[in-house]
Amino acid sequence: MSEEREELLRYFKQMSLDLTILSDLSLDFRQKREVVKKDCDGIVEHLAALRLSTSSCLDLLERKRNDWQHLPAFFTVHLSLEHLDTQALASLLLEMDLFGRQVGSLGRSRETWKEGEARIKVQVRVQQKLTTVVVHVCRLIQSMEQLICEIEVKEA
Repeated sequence: MSEEREELLRYFKQMSLDLTILSDLSLDFRQKREVVKKDCDGIVEHLAALRLSTSSCLDLLERKRNDWQHLPAFFTVHLSLEHLDTQALASLLLEMDLFGRQVGSLGRSRETWKEGEARIKVQVRVQQKLTTVVVHVCRLIQSMEQLICEIEVKEA
């Protein structure tokens, strides 16, 4: 087994674990009527870990582009990683952090109707983005599994 395939397999396993944790956190977040800063911080922590994995995996694919670009799953994985790393995760990380700070400051003061309405809109938007990221990571993992199989066949 090549070193690079082993490295890709490690990212695959790490992202699979991150997906399981994020799926659970996403479900908990959706089911809560009152979100607290700690909930947001946990999600931010796991999103940051996932972003580190996607970035590192993207670097690996760039290093191996000449060897793997002819494999059917290569560009699917590459594009998924680019989208997650540069758009979806970056945006969600910032929004979730901001939302966490917003709900963290609520303990010190009562919110007005307008503030509550604005908080609910942000919470719903963040929930939708989190669900979208979870679905995207799920698809990425399926594509990565296919790419790993294609690399195994190539190396055989």
